[in-house]
Amino acid sequence: MVGMVSENNRNQFKSFVGLMQKKASTKEPAAEAQYNSDGDQEKIELVTDLIRKKIQQGK
Repeated sequence: MVGMVSENNRNQFKSFVGLMQKKASTKEPAAEAQYNSDGDQEKIELVTDLIRKKIQQGK
């Protein structure tokens, strides 16, 4: 169903965002995405695009 997010996906998103915020705050290179063949790369790209849009909106 559209709009439904599993608890596991929500936790993965929070972990990913937390990692990216930590990396951004320490000015280290962004963590390299590790993924497997079940669509994780597409999820990471979607989240990355969402984060970029949110950052641009905040400027």
